[in-house]
Amino acid sequence: MAWDRNKKLREEVKKAHKRAGDKVSRTKRFHNIDISGTSMDPRLPMSEVNKLNAKGLRAYNNSISSFLQRNVQFAKGARDTVIDYSFWNRKFIPVQNKYNKFVEARRAEVDKIQLVQRETDSPKETVGQRRERVNKVQNGGPAYAVGDILNDPYATVHYKPGFVKGNEAMKKIMESMEYKMSPEYQRKMIEEDRNTVDKALDKMGLSDLKEAFSILSDKQFDILFNESTFAETFFPRYIQMQSSMGQLDDEEIQDKREDTMVDIDWVREAVPIEHPLALTKLADLNTMAAARGINLRELFTKDKDES
Repeated sequence: MAWDRNKKLREEVKKAHKRAGDKVSRTKRFHNIDISGTSMDPRLPMSEVNKLNAKGLRAYNNSISSFLQRNVQFAKGARDTVIDYSFWNRKFIPVQNKYNKFVEARRAEVDKIQLVQRETDSPKETVGQRRERVNKVQNGGPAYAVGDILNDPYATVHYKPGFVKGNEAMKKIMESMEYKMSPEYQRKMIEEDRNTVDKALDKMGLSDLKEAFSILSDKQFDILFNESTFAETFFPRYIQMQSSMGQLDDEEIQDKREDTMVDIDWVREAVPIEHPLALTKLADLNTMAAARGINLRELFTKDKDES
């Protein structure tokens, strides 16, 4: 047999290799989680260990030592997958907490805004009260409000390892939460929602209202589209028209125009242009309005001056 200059180091590595195997076996025996042969199993075939040089042996020993640390644990994922639980605690949970704080802060900005009271005998509601009520209905609550629509694109999340199909799915969820917190995503969301409204206005013969929507800041439009009763009064008829290819008659068009202007006037008053919530696109809005010959300050203070 050839002399092995790394014999002592190789023997240490083989002992560490065995301890890693013991941990894999315990994980399967006590937790019914089998990581053998997966990307979370650091072990190499012994035939490869026997061929490693000193540098390779030290690198492999470091890999095994990291695996043997007590904080390296595993959990069952969805559909018999395995979750790296140490990564879950170290990386995933902080992103989830950050995302939930983002959602809560977003809601706190608008939750106390009073919604339009369409009927004098209907109960008064704030944005936050309506969201709570509609969420309760959508999760099996009382049926009286089943017709309500909640577009809310953000919701707090509370993932458990058993909900997630493996490590790759976990990383994709993290990426999605990070992206949804980015200004890029929020701009894209608003742009898509504006396009949706424009298409609906054209379909319903209300193209003349595009101007009224265009002068809303992104924040105003976001609150109108996602947080108010606008969607439930505006879109059901549009959805019917898409399936039946019908058209609104003159009376329906006028009713829809009046309802929509009520919502637009509401959000202009609820989130005035001077309000910090509405400053996201103030410079762009001024430029756009000036190009159309619109004096924003006169427009947004006209009703107040007249009263």
